[in-house]
Amino acid sequence: MTNKTITLEEPGRFVLGETDAPSGPGPGDVLVAVRRIGICGTDLHAFRGQQPYFSYPRVLGHELGVEVLELGEGAEGVSVGDRCAVEPYLNCGRCRPCLAGRTNCCSKLQVLGVHIDGGMRQTITVPANKLHKSDCLRLEQLALVETLGIGAHAVDRSKVVDGEDVLVIGAGHDPASLKHGWVYVPRMLHETSIVLIEEPGPEGCHFRPMDAAEIAHLAA
Repeated sequence: MTNKTITLEEPGRFVLGETDAPSGPGPGDVLVAVRRIGICGTDLHAFRGQQPYFSYPRVLGHELGVEVLELGEGAEGVSVGDRCAVEPYLNCGRCRPCLAGRTNCCSKLQVLGVHIDGGMRQTITVPANKLHKSDCLRLEQLALVETLGIGAHAVDRSKVVDGEDVLVIGAGHDPASLKHGWVYVPRMLHETSIVLIEEPGPEGCHFRPMDAAEIAHLAA
């Protein structure tokens, strides 16, 4: 069997073709159908030939909303038919950083769609522990979990406390990620204000306070 696949053959050139479909999930892995794909700044950089640590050809796609098709031996936590977000950072689990809980520093870290082929194809296999299922989110929402998680992680690391003002430097390619992430601040705190520095234009950087109505809309 084959998968319809979009491959970035070289900077600036996508090709729609056929690739071999996964034969089946191995132990601890899950076969999933890719239902929705987000486009990340990393994908744009790769398309422009500006992404470090990147080689061509490559199948892009790491912001994914997927459906579980088949479980490998020992795979736990999900069932056939589950809708899931994918955590695209594949760590080895055995090196010193992994054993210390710093899986983002894994000596053999591989990111779907960056170091190895990603989700711009019909089916892929991923470790079961990299799937996060939801009974309420739509598939297109699940594809945004990874990017929104970055904003939420920034909030967690900031250790902001009640009464402090927040300056968010750079809205990135997807301002919704940072905005929605920082919405966690006013949900937790009552006297915190947020100022966003958006992408620089011809007249330089733009400082913009996020007003109460905008924050309330994002938090809804």
